[in-house]
Amino acid sequence: LADQAGESPLSTLTQEELEGGIFSPFTGKSVNPHEFRQMDLGQLCIESRHFEEGIEFLHNCSEPPARNNLGICLFQAGRFDEALQCFNESWHSESKNLMALSGMVRLLLFLGDEDRALGLSAPLSNTLAVRPEDAIGQLTGLVILGKETEALEVFNAARELPWWDNNSENVHSFALLNHMGAV
Repeated sequence: LADQAGESPLSTLTQEELEGGIFSPFTGKSVNPHEFRQMDLGQLCIESRHFEEGIEFLHNCSEPPARNNLGICLFQAGRFDEALQCFNESWHSESKNLMALSGMVRLLLFLGDEDRALGLSAPLSNTLAVRPEDAIGQLTGLVILGKETEALEVFNAARELPWWDNNSENVHSFALLNHMGAV
């Protein structure tokens, strides 16, 4: 919108943000404002189901959430091999990337490769989630793999993590987590 209005997309950032950069909550590293913008545009494309456009916005992004969203866009566009490769690379570049790992599980099951999907259950159940969204993907992956015991263990472990807060602003995520725990 800022571009269309003839304004700089950086005009909404404070001077401190411009000088210090925007830091990724996932890697702790500074994120280029252009990449941050591309990530947001890609997310908007996913939400509006414009997956081919999302691929264009996310293709050159390196942040884990952007790579996860690129995998989702590739999958939705029917580019399954590329989606699988994207999720795999994203997970191998960041071993705690449960969204990429659960995306791979779902995609492998979609493709009928149950053996490979089941092979991912150990790393899926042995990684601590760093945020509620990761735990949702993790629990969903374990439940659809039929690993109910592991899913319950992950759920109980997540409840002890510092980010667990049923009263947080993210009510939807915690409602979903509690639902998954009940499942």
